[in-house]
Amino acid sequence: MRGVAHDPVFRAKLMAMHEQGVTLTALSADLGIARAVLSRWWSRYQADDLAGLRPRSRRPRTSPTQISGRLEARILALRGGRQSAARISHALGLGQGTVQRVLEAQGVNQLPRPARVKPKRFEKQRPGELVHIDFKYLPALRNACHDFEFAAVDDCSREAVVWITTAPTSAAATAFLERVAAALPYPIDAVLTPTTPSPSPCATRSMPTARPSFRTPAGPGNPPSPAAPLRPAVEWEGRALLPHRQRRMSPYPPALYVRS
Repeated sequence: MRGVAHDPVFRAKLMAMHEQGVTLTALSADLGIARAVLSRWWSRYQADDLAGLRPRSRRPRTSPTQISGRLEARILALRGGRQSAARISHALGLGQGTVQRVLEAQGVNQLPRPARVKPKRFEKQRPGELVHIDFKYLPALRNACHDFEFAAVDDCSREAVVWITTAPTSAAATAFLERVAAALPYPIDAVLTPTTPSPSPCATRSMPTARPSFRTPAGPGNPPSPAAPLRPAVEWEGRALLPHRQRRMSPYPPALYVRS
């Protein structure tokens, strides 16, 4: 039977039986071992005695298609840069299977996961010290043009208050702030809000384009153009920001209103 590494003791017993007169042909027919294999064992037994019956390595003496140590080092170097087997094979002109076998042989076929950075949670010490308020446009839910959602979250207790309305106005924002103050069981010291809410898509289509007044100087026969509304200056991280015009996406930081 080809491919079976027989025990040296078993081989020695067969050689002893052959010495006692049993032919190799009979042993091959009885045990199912090729006669050429038994003949090779007998030659080794005559040359090296029992030491010649030990199993030998079947590894080929030469491997013409084996990659060199220098090329293997380049593969490992690219792998150290967290490149995949496909990228390495493309860079070196090798087959992806060849690169994968080298990585598996070296135990680096799977990249280690990068260490996760522990997030630093921004949290206050007591409830009501700071409440975050934000807004978001929603799809039409009640046959309106767009619904508008207000949300408030306390920075310490993580209690939340949500209100959906169809009027993104200052009156609605004021009403929501009163709802938050009535819903939370503790006083609110400070509120963190976005600086400028973006106008709703409905309001954008019907809103006329306003140009700054300094670009259109007033004069005889040239009335001044309407100026965009200005918002009051707000305080953020101890700095006073200049009044800015209402924009679709404001580049300014959020406003912090502190209770007096």
